[in-house]
Amino acid sequence: MPVNQKISKLPPSPSFSKRPESFDSDGENWSEAIDPMTEELNTMADEINATQGEINTSEANALAYRNKAEKWSEENQGIEVEPGKYSAKHHSLVSKEREDKARLWAESAKYAEVEPGEFSAKHYSLVVRDFVTGLWENPIFSSSVTSLAVSLGAKSLITDTGKNYAPDMWVLLISKSDTSVSIRGYVTTYNSGTGALDIVATSISGTGSASDWLISQIDPSSQISSGGGISAASLFIAQSM
Repeated sequence: MPVNQKISKLPPSPSFSKRPESFDSDGENWSEAIDPMTEELNTMADEINATQGEINTSEANALAYRNKAEKWSEENQGIEVEPGKYSAKHHSLVSKEREDKARLWAESAKYAEVEPGEFSAKHYSLVVRDFVTGLWENPIFSSSVTSLAVSLGAKSLITDTGKNYAPDMWVLLISKSDTSVSIRGYVTTYNSGTGALDIVATSISGTGSASDWLISQIDPSSQISSGGGISAASLFIAQSM
């Protein structure tokens, strides 16, 4: 609110140095001017007080705007500035997390899980490359009479000696008597002198156990279906053994 009230000037004040008749006249004029000036001063005081209130309100609003601006800029991740809306810092951190996650999905090392049971594009590229290279250079087939339960996890068996099974190579075990029973997994260790083979089973078909296994190196991207999912390599084994 602007201060519009003007204050009128007072007439000359009475003075004893003047003649008595002038003193009386100046005194009367002075007295008559005091009341209007008092009203003017009171009006101006009201305007000043109202203006000060507006100034205080503006200052409070400016402070609130500054605090809100700081929140829009710096509020921590996951904390709403307004319902469903977040700060620039939040979006920057979320973007960085997504960038880092995308890098993990693209570049994580072989067999390093990005999420439980999920691997990077680099992992699958390397696994397939190793499989194709190994299968091209030395396709591996063998058999085993070790009794194994059809279940997930680490397993040990005895198979043929002199094979080229190697760590991280993927293999498929299929029962000769029931080809719907199979175990898919990757090699952890192999002793070519004794035929001792250790694997980690990651998927299975069927139930129970078997001791008439046909074993083949497989494409690591292959899956076992509920019906057994026999690979072409495994069919070759079944026909030749």
